[in-house]
Amino acid sequence: MNILILILFIVYCIIGAIVSSIGIKKFLSKEVTEKAKLDNYKKIIIAGWIPVIIIITLLLFNNIPLSEIGFSLFSFQSNTVLTIISLIIFSLMLLLSLYKILAFLFSEKYRVELKKEVDKLFSSDEYKSKISKAIIPKTKKEKRMFLGVCLTAGIAEEIVYRGFSIFILASVFPNLSIYIIVFLSAILFGFIHFYQGVKGLIATTIIGLIWGLLYITTGSLILPIIAHFANNYSSAFLFETQE
Repeated sequence: MNILILILFIVYCIIGAIVSSIGIKKFLSKEVTEKAKLDNYKKIIIAGWIPVIIIITLLLFNNIPLSEIGFSLFSFQSNTVLTIISLIIFSLMLLLSLYKILAFLFSEKYRVELKKEVDKLFSSDEYKSKISKAIIPKTKKEKRMFLGVCLTAGIAEEIVYRGFSIFILASVFPNLSIYIIVFLSAILFGFIHFYQGVKGLIATTIIGLIWGLLYITTGSLILPIIAHFANNYSSAFLFETQE
């Protein structure tokens, strides 16, 4: 049964990656208006919660406690050194995200320098520039809706690609090292971000690995969710808010 569920999960990841890539290209083939972007955000939010509902229903139906997929408080039972390293990396990532947000809100100099860097980056990478048009919010309405997108990504994706992914992989391959399991889950997480290109795939795989290690060392999804949300939401502060 677990093998079948794992196969279905992998198929889901593959289909999700394909659908996302096609969806982004289709979205960018039309004029990117505020309404179109808001509608796209709504679709992302809905699509993000559907697998969570299915997973939780499946676990409850089989009398499997939700603590098996990270619904628990901290339980530091792993390698002490690795736990400390994971917590340090988490702290640095969180501080960086907070710095981006606060500096954007309160520093005119930072906003000016950021605009130069963003313009330079997008002018040298046409594909990344197109992706930013589809994802990154600019207007007040977009930024409000984007908060929901980030909460969905932070909570739902961690449940699916950290909690459940590691749980089902470990169930099917009980003799594999937990670190290999985390690496495999990170690959799946990176793969669903294939629409970001090869560089984006590699980057999200590495981030997924870090958050996976944070999950297994703390025994909880709390910190990965916080890190994921903060990382995503900080991108809402790349552009000046438009009316």
